[in-house]
Amino acid sequence: MAESNTKIGTKAGLTLADGSTFNISIGQNSGPRTKGVYSKRLWIDIEQTDRPLIAGNFGKPRLVDIWGNLYVHGNINFAGAIVPILDHHGLSNLDYASSGHTGFQPTLTVIDGGTW
Repeated sequence: MAESNTKIGTKAGLTLADGSTFNISIGQNSGPRTKGVYSKRLWIDIEQTDRPLIAGNFGKPRLVDIWGNLYVHGNINFAGAIVPILDHHGLSNLDYASSGHTGFQPTLTVIDGGTW
């Protein structure tokens, strides 16, 4: 069954065990860190890792994780809602408290489809 996986790069997908199907590994040594049976997954990186630069899951729901900064030079088009993640440990240079507030209060504008 492993023949249904797509591997691009030297040793890409090396840790995909027999029975793994419909996976895509792009980059030298890309793929999961731990050998196992995986299905409908995407790894884009240059090493075996459980946090590749870009990870995807082609199952339901379809998911994409980006383990790094994302810079968009143009419009972001989307259909659906934006769901905030209230984990602020990665934010820096916040001056909210200096204006008299005691904590970070996120503001989120949700647009149902369109371009921001």
